Amino acid sequence: MEDMIVQQSNHTKEVQVEKRHDYIVSDEVLAQLSFINFVILTGSISSLGVVFNIINIIVFIQLGFKDPLNISLLGLAIADTGSLLPMIWISICNNPLLAQQYSHLNFQGIQHLTAGWPHVCFSRISSLLTAFITLERHLCVALPLKIKSIITPRRRINIVVSIFIISTVGVIPTYFGAGLGPTLNWATNMTTIGLVYYTNGQNIENAAIMFSTFTQLLAFVVVTISTLGLVQTLQQKSKWRQTTSSSSNNTSISNRDQKTVKLVVIISVIFIASYLPISMSLLGMLSYGEFTMVGMYRNLLLAFATVFFCLESFNASVNIFVYLIMSSKYRNKFMSIFNRGKLLKQ
Repeated sequence: MEDMIVQQSNHTKEVQVEKRHDYIVSDEVLAQLSFINFVILTGSISSLGVVFNIINIIVFIQLGFKDPLNISLLGLAIADTGSLLPMIWISICNNPLLAQQYSHLNFQGIQHLTAGWPHVCFSRISSLLTAFITLERHLCVALPLKIKSIITPRRRINIVVSIFIISTVGVIPTYFGAGLGPTLNWATNMTTIGLVYYTNGQNIENAAIMFSTFTQLLAFVVVTISTLGLVQTLQQKSKWRQTTSSSSNNTSISNRDQKTVKLVVIISVIFIASYLPISMSLLGMLSYGEFTMVGMYRNLLLAFATVFFCLESFNASVNIFVYLIMSSKYRNKFMSIFNRGKLLKQ
C-alpha cells in the first residue's frame, strides 16, 4: 500500500489535490490517524515483531532443515524482519515532534525512499513466500506420493532465493529514478530536503508500483485458493483414512500431517485477513482514478493506508505464537534455548 503514496512534484497537481480532498477526510483527522496508527500502533507492533522474528530465525536455524518446511519458514522470518525494520523508521518519521524540530526536512519524502520501498520489497517477499508455503502444503496433501519428486530440498531453496532476488530486482529501479535533495514546499514556500524525481523518475516508479501491485494480488489469490483447497483436500483425506485404515502408525502419521497443515492454514488465514483490505484498495486504485494520490479521495486513501500498515505489521509479527502453539518441535527448541539462557544468567 505504501508504494502508492507517491510524493507529487507538480505544483498544479498539488493545488488541485488541496482543493478537492479537504471535504472527504480533513488534514487534521488524517494527522491524528497517522499519529495513532503509524507512530503508536505500527511502531510498537513492529518493534516487538522484529524481536519475535529474530527469535524465529534462531530457532529454525537450531532446528535444522531435516524438515524441508523449515527452509521456507526461515525465509519467511527473514522477510518479515526486513519488512518490519523500515516500519519502525516510518513510525519515527511520522512523529510530529520530529517534523517540528527538523522543519528543513520533508520526512514524508524521506521515508518514501528510505523506508517505504524497502518495506514494499520485503513485504512482497513475505507475501510470495506465504503463497509458496500454502501451495506446497496443498500439494503435499493432494499428491503425497509425488510431492517429494516435484519439490526437492534443492528446488525449495532455489524457489525461496529466487523470490528474494525477483522482488529485490523489482524495487531497485526506483532508486535510479528518484533521490533526496532540495524541494520547494508550495504550501509554506520553503525549501526542504525531500524526495526528488529525476528525468522519467515517476514513470520508472509507476512501473515498479504496477509490478508490486501485481505480485501482491497474485500472492493473495494463490494463498486464498490454496488455503481453501488445502482445507477441502484435508477433510477428504481424513474421511478416507478413517474408513480405510485402523493402523495406529497410520493414525500417528495422519495426526502429524494435520498439525502441520493446521499451522500453515492459520498462517494463511492471518495473511488473508490482514491483506484483504489492502488487496481491495489496490483494486479500487486500479479501477477508480479518484481513489489515488491525485484524486478526490486522496486523504481517504491515506487514512486507509495508516490502518493497512498496522495490519501488515501484525501479520509479520504474530507467527511466533502460531509456532509455539501448533509445533511441539518449535516449542521444545524455543524452551531449550530460553532455559539455556536462563541458566547462563544464574
